[in-house]
Amino acid sequence: MSSIPKKSISPELSSIISFLRFPLIFCVVVLHTHLPMDDNLKTIVYKILPPCIPILFLISSYLFFYSFEGWNWKLFKEKIRSRFHSLFVPYLFWNAFALLFYFLVHQFFSEQISSSYQNVSQFTAIDFLRAFWNGFDGNPIAYQLWFLRDLMVLFLLAPLFYFLLRGRLGWVLIALLISNEIFQFVIDFKLRSITWFSIGAFLAIRQFDVLKYLKDSRYVIIVLYLVFLVASFVSEVFLPYSSFFGVFAAFDIVRLLIKKGLQMPRPLTEVSFFEYAFHGCAILIITKAIGRLFDGNQLLLAFGYFLAPVLMTILCVVVYYSLKRLFPRFTNIIVGKRMKFARVGV
Repeated sequence: MSSIPKKSISPELSSIISFLRFPLIFCVVVLHTHLPMDDNLKTIVYKILPPCIPILFLISSYLFFYSFEGWNWKLFKEKIRSRFHSLFVPYLFWNAFALLFYFLVHQFFSEQISSSYQNVSQFTAIDFLRAFWNGFDGNPIAYQLWFLRDLMVLFLLAPLFYFLLRGRLGWVLIALLISNEIFQFVIDFKLRSITWFSIGAFLAIRQFDVLKYLKDSRYVIIVLYLVFLVASFVSEVFLPYSSFFGVFAAFDIVRLLIKKGLQMPRPLTEVSFFEYAFHGCAILIITKAIGRLFDGNQLLLAFGYFLAPVLMTILCVVVYYSLKRLFPRFTNIIVGKRMKFARVGV
Protein backbone atom coordinates (compact mmCIF):
# COMPACT_ATOMS: atom_id res chain seq x y z
CA MET A 1 0.00 0.00 0.00
CA SER A 2 1.23 3.48 -0.86
CA SER A 3 2.80 5.56 1.91
CA ILE A 4 2.08 8.77 0.03
CA PRO A 5 -1.16 10.51 1.04
CA LYS A 6 -3.18 11.48 -2.02
CA LYS A 7 -5.77 14.15 -2.47
CA SER A 8 -9.10 12.80 -3.64
CA ILE A 9 -11.40 14.47 -6.11
CA SER A 10 -14.84 15.43 -4.86
CA PRO A 11 -17.54 12.72 -4.70
CA GLU A 12 -19.63 14.73 -7.17
CA LEU A 13 -16.88 14.91 -9.77
CA SER A 14 -16.02 11.26 -9.17
CA SER A 15 -19.65 10.34 -9.86
CA ILE A 16 -19.65 12.37 -13.08
CA ILE A 17 -16.45 10.74 -14.34
CA SER A 18 -17.73 7.26 -13.46
CA PHE A 19 -21.00 8.02 -15.25
CA LEU A 20 -19.16 9.18 -18.37
CA ARG A 21 -16.99 6.08 -18.75
CA PHE A 22 -19.47 3.87 -20.58
CA PRO A 23 -21.11 6.55 -22.80
CA LEU A 24 -17.67 7.70 -23.98
CA ILE A 25 -16.59 4.17 -24.91
CA PHE A 26 -19.94 3.52 -26.58
CA CYS A 27 -19.36 6.64 -28.71
CA VAL A 28 -15.93 5.32 -29.66
CA VAL A 29 -17.56 2.07 -30.82
CA VAL A 30 -20.05 4.07 -32.90
CA LEU A 31 -17.17 5.94 -34.55
CA HIS A 32 -15.57 2.58 -35.40
CA THR A 33 -18.77 1.16 -36.92
CA HIS A 34 -18.40 1.11 -40.70
CA LEU A 35 -21.20 0.02 -43.02
CA PRO A 36 -21.79 0.62 -46.76
CA MET A 37 -24.44 3.26 -46.21
CA ASP A 38 -25.33 6.81 -47.13
CA ASP A 39 -22.75 9.30 -45.85
CA ASN A 40 -25.33 11.82 -44.57
CA LEU A 41 -26.02 9.87 -41.39
CA LYS A 42 -22.31 9.40 -40.74
CA THR A 43 -21.77 13.13 -41.21
CA ILE A 44 -24.36 13.89 -38.55
CA VAL A 45 -22.80 11.40 -36.13
CA TYR A 46 -19.27 12.68 -36.80
CA LYS A 47 -20.39 16.22 -35.97
CA ILE A 48 -21.93 15.18 -32.64
CA LEU A 49 -19.31 12.75 -31.30
CA PRO A 50 -15.91 14.52 -31.72
CA PRO A 51 -15.80 15.64 -28.04
CA CYS A 52 -15.58 12.04 -26.76
CA ILE A 53 -11.83 11.53 -27.35
CA PRO A 54 -10.83 14.94 -25.94
CA ILE A 55 -12.90 14.16 -22.82
CA LEU A 56 -10.98 10.91 -22.33
CA PHE A 57 -7.64 12.72 -22.57
CA LEU A 58 -8.81 15.48 -20.24
CA ILE A 59 -10.10 13.05 -17.59
CA SER A 60 -7.00 10.85 -17.74
CA SER A 61 -4.69 13.83 -17.37
CA TYR A 62 -6.75 15.47 -14.64
CA LEU A 63 -6.76 12.31 -12.53
CA PHE A 64 -3.01 11.87 -12.98
CA PHE A 65 -2.08 15.39 -11.86
CA TYR A 66 -4.76 16.10 -9.26
CA SER A 67 -2.84 14.52 -6.37
CA PHE A 68 0.23 16.70 -6.83
CA GLU A 69 0.75 19.54 -4.37
CA GLY A 70 4.09 20.62 -5.72
CA TRP A 71 6.17 18.23 -7.75
CA ASN A 72 6.85 14.87 -6.09
CA TRP A 73 9.12 12.37 -7.87
CA LYS A 74 8.08 9.56 -5.53
CA LEU A 75 4.42 10.14 -6.34
CA PHE A 76 5.23 10.35 -10.05
CA LYS A 77 7.01 6.98 -9.95
CA GLU A 78 4.10 5.46 -8.06
CA LYS A 79 1.63 6.73 -10.63
CA ILE A 80 3.76 5.43 -13.52
CA ARG A 81 3.94 2.05 -11.78
CA SER A 82 0.16 2.05 -11.49
CA ARG A 83 -0.24 2.96 -15.19
CA PHE A 84 2.10 0.10 -16.08
CA HIS A 85 -0.57 -2.31 -14.82
CA SER A 86 -3.62 -0.33 -15.93
CA LEU A 87 -2.40 0.68 -19.41
CA PHE A 88 0.81 -1.02 -20.58
CA VAL A 89 -0.03 -4.64 -19.67
CA PRO A 90 -3.51 -4.51 -21.30
CA TYR A 91 -1.95 -2.69 -24.27
CA LEU A 92 0.44 -5.59 -24.89
CA PHE A 93 -2.23 -8.24 -24.37
CA TRP A 94 -4.88 -6.74 -26.66
CA ASN A 95 -2.40 -6.07 -29.45
CA ALA A 96 -1.28 -9.70 -29.19
CA PHE A 97 -4.95 -10.71 -29.25
CA ALA A 98 -5.48 -8.68 -32.44
CA LEU A 99 -2.44 -10.35 -34.04
CA LEU A 100 -3.91 -13.76 -33.28
CA PHE A 101 -7.34 -12.68 -34.52
CA TYR A 102 -6.06 -11.47 -37.89
CA PHE A 103 -3.84 -14.54 -38.25
CA LEU A 104 -6.83 -16.85 -37.77
CA VAL A 105 -9.02 -14.81 -40.11
CA HIS A 106 -6.38 -14.99 -42.84
CA GLN A 107 -6.00 -18.72 -42.28
CA PHE A 108 -9.68 -19.65 -42.39
CA PHE A 109 -11.66 -16.69 -43.78
CA SER A 110 -9.18 -14.90 -46.03
CA GLU A 111 -11.90 -13.96 -48.52
CA GLN A 112 -13.69 -11.99 -45.78
CA ILE A 113 -10.84 -9.65 -44.96
CA SER A 114 -9.72 -6.55 -46.81
CA SER A 115 -6.50 -6.71 -48.81
CA SER A 116 -5.31 -3.72 -46.76
CA TYR A 117 -4.74 -6.12 -43.86
CA GLN A 118 -1.36 -7.77 -44.33
CA ASN A 119 -1.27 -11.50 -43.67
CA VAL A 120 0.21 -11.97 -40.19
CA SER A 121 1.89 -15.21 -41.27
CA GLN A 122 4.03 -13.12 -43.64
CA PHE A 123 5.15 -10.64 -40.99
CA THR A 124 8.85 -10.00 -40.53
CA ALA A 125 10.34 -9.37 -37.09
CA ILE A 126 10.09 -5.62 -37.77
CA ASP A 127 6.42 -6.02 -38.76
CA PHE A 128 5.66 -7.72 -35.46
CA LEU A 129 7.37 -4.94 -33.54
CA ARG A 130 5.58 -2.24 -35.52
CA ALA A 131 2.27 -4.03 -34.95
CA PHE A 132 2.59 -3.02 -31.32
CA TRP A 133 3.21 0.64 -32.17
CA ASN A 134 2.42 2.01 -35.61
CA GLY A 135 2.09 -0.87 -38.05
CA PHE A 136 -1.47 -0.16 -39.22
CA ASP A 137 -1.92 3.29 -40.78
CA GLY A 138 0.23 4.73 -38.01
CA ASN A 139 -1.69 2.83 -35.33
CA PRO A 140 -0.98 -0.41 -33.45
CA ILE A 141 -2.64 -3.49 -34.96
CA ALA A 142 -5.38 -3.12 -32.35
CA TYR A 143 -6.03 0.28 -33.90
CA GLN A 144 -8.29 1.60 -31.14
CA LEU A 145 -5.36 1.36 -28.72
CA TRP A 146 -3.62 4.38 -30.27
CA PHE A 147 -5.22 6.30 -27.41
CA LEU A 148 -3.47 4.16 -24.78
CA ARG A 149 -0.19 4.40 -26.68
CA ASP A 150 -0.33 8.20 -26.82
CA LEU A 151 -1.52 8.41 -23.23
CA MET A 152 1.41 6.32 -21.98
CA VAL A 153 3.88 8.58 -23.78
CA LEU A 154 2.21 11.69 -22.36
CA PHE A 155 2.30 10.25 -18.84
CA LEU A 156 6.04 9.63 -19.16
CA LEU A 157 6.39 13.30 -20.12
CA ALA A 158 4.31 14.41 -17.12
CA PRO A 159 7.25 16.21 -15.40
CA LEU A 160 7.66 18.39 -18.50
CA PHE A 161 3.94 19.21 -18.59
CA TYR A 162 3.94 20.00 -14.89
CA PHE A 163 6.85 22.44 -14.99
CA LEU A 164 5.63 24.12 -18.18
CA LEU A 165 2.06 24.58 -16.94
CA ARG A 166 2.55 25.54 -13.29
CA GLY A 167 3.96 29.07 -13.87
CA ARG A 168 2.85 32.10 -15.83
CA LEU A 169 4.04 30.47 -19.01
CA GLY A 170 1.31 27.89 -18.44
CA TRP A 171 -1.40 30.46 -19.12
CA VAL A 172 0.27 31.39 -22.41
CA LEU A 173 0.67 27.77 -23.50
CA ILE A 174 -2.94 26.89 -22.67
CA ALA A 175 -4.19 30.01 -24.46
CA LEU A 176 -2.18 29.07 -27.56
CA LEU A 177 -3.36 25.45 -27.50
CA ILE A 178 -7.01 26.42 -27.02
CA SER A 179 -6.75 29.06 -29.76
CA ASN A 180 -5.37 26.46 -32.12
CA GLU A 181 -8.09 23.99 -31.11
CA ILE A 182 -10.80 26.50 -32.00
CA PHE A 183 -9.28 28.39 -34.92
CA GLN A 184 -7.33 25.45 -36.41
CA PHE A 185 -4.10 27.30 -37.19
CA VAL A 186 -2.27 23.98 -37.19
CA ILE A 187 -4.34 20.91 -38.04
CA ASP A 188 -2.67 17.92 -36.46
CA PHE A 189 -4.39 15.06 -34.65
CA LYS A 190 -1.46 14.49 -32.28
CA LEU A 191 -1.58 18.15 -31.28
CA ARG A 192 -5.21 17.69 -30.25
CA SER A 193 -4.14 14.91 -27.88
CA ILE A 194 -1.48 17.18 -26.37
CA THR A 195 -4.00 20.03 -26.13
CA TRP A 196 -6.60 18.13 -24.12
CA PHE A 197 -4.00 16.37 -22.00
CA SER A 198 -2.55 19.81 -21.22
CA ILE A 199 -5.96 21.26 -20.37
CA GLY A 200 -6.64 18.41 -17.95
CA ALA A 201 -3.20 18.84 -16.38
CA PHE A 202 -3.62 22.63 -16.16
CA LEU A 203 -6.99 22.35 -14.40
CA ALA A 204 -5.62 19.77 -11.94
CA ILE A 205 -2.30 21.48 -11.18
CA ARG A 206 -4.03 24.78 -10.49
CA GLN A 207 -6.85 23.09 -8.58
CA PHE A 208 -9.64 24.71 -10.58
CA ASP A 209 -13.09 23.78 -9.33
CA VAL A 210 -14.52 22.87 -12.73
CA LEU A 211 -17.96 22.02 -11.36
CA LYS A 212 -18.27 25.39 -9.64
CA TYR A 213 -17.59 27.17 -12.92
CA LEU A 214 -20.16 25.00 -14.69
CA LYS A 215 -22.75 25.68 -12.00
CA ASP A 216 -22.05 29.42 -12.11
CA SER A 217 -22.36 29.44 -15.90
CA ARG A 218 -26.05 28.46 -15.59
CA TYR A 219 -26.11 26.24 -18.67
CA VAL A 220 -24.29 28.77 -20.88
CA ILE A 221 -21.77 26.08 -21.92
CA ILE A 222 -24.56 23.72 -22.97
CA VAL A 223 -26.29 26.47 -24.95
CA LEU A 224 -23.03 27.44 -26.69
CA TYR A 225 -22.42 23.80 -27.60
CA LEU A 226 -25.91 23.40 -29.08
CA VAL A 227 -25.70 26.70 -30.99
CA PHE A 228 -22.35 25.84 -32.56
CA LEU A 229 -23.44 22.25 -33.21
CA VAL A 230 -26.45 23.48 -35.20
CA ALA A 231 -24.24 26.04 -36.95
CA SER A 232 -21.78 23.29 -37.92
CA PHE A 233 -24.46 21.77 -40.17
CA VAL A 234 -24.53 25.06 -42.04
CA SER A 235 -20.76 25.49 -42.20
CA GLU A 236 -17.81 23.29 -41.18
CA VAL A 237 -16.16 26.43 -39.82
CA PHE A 238 -18.19 26.07 -36.62
CA LEU A 239 -17.31 22.41 -35.98
CA PRO A 240 -14.18 23.15 -33.85
CA TYR A 241 -16.29 25.46 -31.68
CA SER A 242 -18.96 22.83 -31.05
CA SER A 243 -16.28 20.22 -30.37
CA PHE A 244 -14.55 22.46 -27.83
CA PHE A 245 -17.66 23.52 -25.92
CA GLY A 246 -19.04 19.98 -26.22
CA VAL A 247 -16.28 18.68 -23.94
CA PHE A 248 -17.41 20.86 -21.03
CA ALA A 249 -21.10 20.62 -21.93
CA ALA A 250 -20.86 16.83 -21.47
CA PHE A 251 -19.74 17.30 -17.85
CA ASP A 252 -22.55 19.76 -17.20
CA ILE A 253 -25.21 17.55 -18.81
CA VAL A 254 -24.10 14.52 -16.79
CA ARG A 255 -24.00 16.67 -13.63
CA LEU A 256 -27.63 17.61 -14.21
CA LEU A 257 -28.64 14.00 -14.95
CA ILE A 258 -27.03 12.77 -11.72
CA LYS A 259 -28.71 15.61 -9.84
CA LYS A 260 -32.03 14.27 -11.16
CA GLY A 261 -31.16 10.85 -9.73
CA LEU A 262 -30.05 9.10 -12.92
CA GLN A 263 -27.23 6.59 -12.46
CA MET A 264 -25.25 4.56 -14.96
CA PRO A 265 -25.79 0.81 -14.36
CA ARG A 266 -22.75 -0.68 -12.61
CA PRO A 267 -22.33 -3.56 -15.12
CA LEU A 268 -21.97 -1.05 -17.99
CA THR A 269 -19.50 1.08 -16.06
CA GLU A 270 -17.38 -1.94 -15.20
CA VAL A 271 -17.40 -3.37 -18.72
CA SER A 272 -16.38 -0.11 -20.41
CA PHE A 273 -12.62 -0.74 -20.57
CA PHE A 274 -13.15 -4.32 -21.76
CA GLU A 275 -15.44 -3.05 -24.52
CA TYR A 276 -12.88 -0.45 -25.54
CA ALA A 277 -10.11 -3.05 -25.78
CA PHE A 278 -12.18 -5.89 -27.27
CA HIS A 279 -14.37 -4.11 -29.80
CA GLY A 280 -11.72 -3.46 -32.46
CA CYS A 281 -11.82 -7.03 -33.72
CA ALA A 282 -15.37 -7.98 -32.74
CA ILE A 283 -17.02 -4.99 -34.41
CA LEU A 284 -15.64 -6.18 -37.75
CA ILE A 285 -17.57 -9.45 -37.40
CA ILE A 286 -20.77 -7.71 -36.34
CA THR A 287 -20.67 -5.14 -39.15
CA LYS A 288 -19.87 -7.84 -41.72
CA ALA A 289 -22.96 -9.77 -40.60
CA ILE A 290 -25.19 -6.68 -40.63
CA GLY A 291 -23.84 -5.61 -44.02
CA ARG A 292 -24.73 -8.99 -45.52
CA LEU A 293 -28.12 -9.18 -43.81
CA PHE A 294 -29.21 -5.68 -44.90
CA ASP A 295 -27.31 -5.61 -48.20
CA GLY A 296 -28.27 -2.58 -50.28
CA ASN A 297 -31.18 -1.46 -48.10
CA GLN A 298 -30.16 2.00 -46.89
CA LEU A 299 -32.94 2.26 -44.32
CA LEU A 300 -32.01 -1.05 -42.70
CA LEU A 301 -28.30 -0.24 -42.91
CA ALA A 302 -29.01 3.02 -41.06
CA PHE A 303 -30.78 0.98 -38.40
CA GLY A 304 -27.87 -1.46 -38.37
CA TYR A 305 -25.44 1.41 -37.86
CA PHE A 306 -26.88 1.96 -34.39
CA LEU A 307 -27.72 -1.69 -33.80
CA ALA A 308 -24.06 -2.75 -34.18
CA PRO A 309 -22.76 -0.84 -31.10
CA VAL A 310 -25.69 -2.16 -29.04
CA LEU A 311 -24.92 -5.75 -30.09
CA MET A 312 -21.26 -5.05 -29.39
CA THR A 313 -22.13 -3.95 -25.86
CA ILE A 314 -24.31 -7.00 -25.21
CA LEU A 315 -21.53 -9.28 -26.48
CA CYS A 316 -18.96 -7.54 -24.27
CA VAL A 317 -21.14 -7.82 -21.17
CA VAL A 318 -21.66 -11.56 -21.79
CA VAL A 319 -18.00 -12.27 -22.57
CA TYR A 320 -16.59 -10.06 -19.80
CA TYR A 321 -18.76 -11.43 -17.01
CA SER A 322 -18.21 -14.98 -18.21
CA LEU A 323 -14.45 -14.44 -18.10
CA LYS A 324 -14.73 -12.70 -14.75
CA ARG A 325 -16.52 -15.70 -13.29
CA LEU A 326 -14.31 -18.38 -14.87
CA PHE A 327 -10.89 -16.69 -14.87
CA PRO A 328 -11.04 -13.76 -12.43
CA ARG A 329 -7.29 -13.18 -12.05
CA PHE A 330 -6.64 -13.32 -15.79
CA THR A 331 -9.61 -11.04 -16.51
CA ASN A 332 -8.44 -8.53 -13.93
CA ILE A 333 -5.01 -8.37 -15.61
CA ILE A 334 -6.31 -7.81 -19.14
CA VAL A 335 -8.55 -4.96 -18.01
CA GLY A 336 -5.75 -3.26 -16.11
CA LYS A 337 -6.81 -4.39 -12.63
CA ARG A 338 -10.09 -2.51 -12.93
CA MET A 339 -12.29 -5.51 -12.19
CA LYS A 340 -12.70 -5.44 -8.43
CA PHE A 341 -13.23 -1.76 -7.95
CA ALA A 342 -14.87 1.07 -9.87
CA ARG A 343 -11.85 3.21 -10.71
CA VAL A 344 -12.61 6.34 -12.66
CA GLY A 345 -10.67 7.27 -15.76
CA VAL A 346 -9.31 5.19 -18.58
